Amino acid sequence: MSKKALNLLVPVDFSKGTEKWISEGLSKLNNVSSIRLLYIIPLNMSEVSEFVTEDVVESGKRVAENKMKDLVKLIESFGSYKISYEIAVGDPAKIILEQSNTGKFDMIMMGHRGFAYIKDFFIGSVTLKVISKSPIPVLVVTTPPP
Repeated sequence: MSKKALNLLVPVDFSKGTEKWISEGLSKLNNVSSIRLLYIIPLNMSEVSEFVTEDVVESGKRVAENKMKDLVKLIESFGSYKISYEIAVGDPAKIILEQSNTGKFDMIMMGHRGFAYIKDFFIGSVTLKVISKSPIPVLVVTTPPP
């Protein structure tokens, strides 16, 4: 019996090591057919609208777009995946969870740098929020701190 092809949601923050954890995670999953990369500019516009103009957000989206295109090229070198991406603005955990509820994805693959576990536990990281509320499985790929 063959495994069902997976459609992955892969939130990224472009931090150091992003390429490494994506490569590591994909190497563990031999049945991935599509990857949807998701970068979220972490702003809740209602809270910062007085301070952040649309020009600043658009500038951030352009920077993210260039980084995303480079990341897509790199992931294409890992294997033949159907890759798409989205750049959103808002609360990262909320947007990831909204995407996980669309029915378009079989799994979320997220990276974790492997430090500050205690701090994250008490403060609540995006990864922990997603793990606790996602309706689909979440694969957390850890990488050692630099």
